[in-house]
Amino acid sequence: MDNQKIITSLTNSWVKKILELKLTQVQREEKKFLVEGEHLVFEALKHNCLESVIVVNKENQQFRKQIPQTLVTKEVMKKISDLKNAPNIIGICHILDSKIDFTSNILVLENIQDPGNMGSLIRSAAAFNFKTIISTNNSVSYYNPKVVRATQGNLFDLNLLNLEIADVIKQVGEKNYEVVGTNLRKPSVDLEVLKNPSLKLLLLGNEGSGLSDEVSDLIEKNFIIKINPQVESLNVGVAGAIIMNLLNQ
Repeated sequence: MDNQKIITSLTNSWVKKILELKLTQVQREEKKFLVEGEHLVFEALKHNCLESVIVVNKENQQFRKQIPQTLVTKEVMKKISDLKNAPNIIGICHILDSKIDFTSNILVLENIQDPGNMGSLIRSAAAFNFKTIISTNNSVSYYNPKVVRATQGNLFDLNLLNLEIADVIKQVGEKNYEVVGTNLRKPSVDLEVLKNPSLKLLLLGNEGSGLSDEVSDLIEKNFIIKINPQVESLNVGVAGAIIMNLLNQ
């Protein structure tokens, strides 16, 4: 390894392949994604999904014997990185196979588009003991670089799936889950009514349009979060955190 070649060309075919791992379609096909910086790399290692690392100029001694390393110049690292200040290490991770955990509340997301919101929802789900998140295929990828950063590694703690919501409802129907969600156009109950022992499947929708009518029709208990009337609304990341906290009590 001491004489390992350093990748210096920004147009190297390997560099192009690494950049493609930021694309949702490629992530799903190859079951791989990138994490940037030591914290996320070590989280990936801890959760057994770190395949290899990309490091600047010289071998990282902490990974010397256990993880394959590719050496690159600072310029190549800047090309690969999404950060203003490129890190000295990037991890290439494989996406772990997941299945629904029927021992806890489940979060289901329809058409979430903002990476910041998706990242916040993942962190909140982990914080409030949800073990599974399911999102529709038209939602932003769990492995979008901005989403990964926003989770600060909590995405490794959850079962993350992409499924059609109607199929999910069928699966949980036999497990005595209560399907809850929020739709301002429908009659609602107070949020406190949800504080009961039954497991919940929580439906949250798109930032601008909320849940589609088709998905809203699946809700068994529709609720609202009471807020100051001078505030127009809460974004889905904040609303989701409030609801998941209550359901965890």
